[in-house]
Amino acid sequence: MACGVKEENIRLIDPYDLTATKEAIKAGHDASEPFVIITTSPCALIKEVIKKRANMKCAVDEEKCVKCKLCLKAGCPALNFRGGRVYIDRASCNGCTVCMQICPKKAISREGE
Repeated sequence: MACGVKEENIRLIDPYDLTATKEAIKAGHDASEPFVIITTSPCALIKEVIKKRANMKCAVDEEKCVKCKLCLKAGCPALNFRGGRVYIDRASCNGCTVCMQICPKKAISREGE
């Protein structure tokens, strides 16, 4: 699959694990030789993934949320800021948990688990 790439320059990661993803991207960026990142999860936009996560939507606990808006920087189309609060559009949320991992106050959780 990655012919000619040294074994130490191949990373197998879960793309929904932000820490592992950041580390792999940094290692790839810093590498002076070819570097390959292989993800272990399918694209969140694939129909089967969306169906599997249909009841696993993220939600904001307004009591914990300090409105820092850090979660909005993820660029997720399900996240919005309206009426002075962070809002997750359930119809757009695919339950990937990236927003949960970003939130410093753990104000976002995934329902259905």
